[in-house]
Amino acid sequence: MARWSPWAWTPFVIIGITAIPNAILIYGAKKVGISKVEAQPWVAAGRLDADKEQRAAFIAAGHRFFVTVEGRTAVCTLVPGPRPLPGDLRVHAYRATDANLDQVLAWPDPALPVRLDLPAPGRWLIHLDLPSSPAVASYAVTASP
Repeated sequence: MARWSPWAWTPFVIIGITAIPNAILIYGAKKVGISKVEAQPWVAAGRLDADKEQRAAFIAAGHRFFVTVEGRTAVCTLVPGPRPLPGDLRVHAYRATDANLDQVLAWPDPALPVRLDLPAPGRWLIHLDLPSSPAVASYAVTASP
């Protein structure tokens, strides 16, 4: 009777140890998809710094942006500060898991709240966009089913 040797299984164990994490990595890459890569990241960094300064100026001017959720409707309220706001404000509803559900809604009168219907339940980011800078104020909300 032949004696069983564990060394015969060594190549299979090594291949399994290597193949399983790689299969998980490939599955994750296919599930997430392609993300945008900046050709010139230093230019994007400058834009990000300018956007951060715009957000700080918005808060320093005394403006406040609030979002409440009623079911699948986001109610956006703006409390303006002493400095006037530009007339063409926009509310942008961003859904990280499905870009096709993103919405942009004009906000003609910031003195009145604006209602934004969220087409799907889950996590949403609501941004207030000014003409000079996008996302000067942001809120993360969860819409119920």
